[in-house]
Amino acid sequence: MGIVHGIRFVVCLAIGSMTFVANASSQQVGTPEQRAQLCEDLIQKTLHREAFSEIKNERLGLDVEKAMRACKKDFVDAANEHELLIALNKLSCTRRDRHLNLRPVSGGLRPAGKRPGYAPLQFATDYSEPRCCFVAVVSDSDETKGVTVGDVVVRVNGASFQEWTQSVAPYLRSSTDDGLWAEFAVAFGKQSRIWPTEFNKPTASYTLRKSDGTEYEVSCAWGARPSIGRTNDIQGEAFRSMLRLQTFDLYVHNEREILLLDWHMFGPNLVKDMNRLMDLAEEKRWIEYDIVFD
Repeated sequence: MGIVHGIRFVVCLAIGSMTFVANASSQQVGTPEQRAQLCEDLIQKTLHREAFSEIKNERLGLDVEKAMRACKKDFVDAANEHELLIALNKLSCTRRDRHLNLRPVSGGLRPAGKRPGYAPLQFATDYSEPRCCFVAVVSDSDETKGVTVGDVVVRVNGASFQEWTQSVAPYLRSSTDDGLWAEFAVAFGKQSRIWPTEFNKPTASYTLRKSDGTEYEVSCAWGARPSIGRTNDIQGEAFRSMLRLQTFDLYVHNEREILLLDWHMFGPNLVKDMNRLMDLAEEKRWIEYDIVFD
């Protein structure tokens, strides 16, 4: 697997190094010294090529180089391809950039285990203080009887909410603290092969709290990704369509000063489409409107 999306210098180095290390032995991923050198190479390439945002790092209290070097032990201790893959993900996440990701490449590292499963519950974040995560979607099953949308997460797989979020945070992609909280909510309801195996319990177990303060336990089997039956038909009584472009579709609220962008992609027409949006906004006097990105 290689690190992608905006760090191609790392991709080349990571893929080349990992392919070499993985081929050093059919059962091992090179020596501890080789893995330490791989980590150091990735750190040096990142520091040399990355344009860090001083404001972002200051606001988030980030020391990226220090955080990356703290990952070296994970590389040295990696006993197999799966553990090295997890170490690479942790190293990538130290930069706090939601756009970074890992993807499979031919001949690269192979994650262990079967395809990750999903719980029959989905969660969302309440950003009011004190922050919490709550049940947002409940799939109909015997396991979820009694679970109500809005029930708050207290414990996950035996760990307190705070313990679990602090433990999983180093393996989640995010660019902001709000984004990290959004990732917490998603992580509660799924397994992953790029974070430590101890997070992937045989079942999904939660302690939830109802609005009256009552706490209860629920345990669910992992299964296929649940569907919430989203519709692509945004236009209706509230919104009317104004533009349909490669980058996004634009809708305007019929009664309130709200624009809705149904975002499709960051593609070759991004600048052209955004310029068209700004020209239309000036023409229609939408500059002060609120914007919702979907």
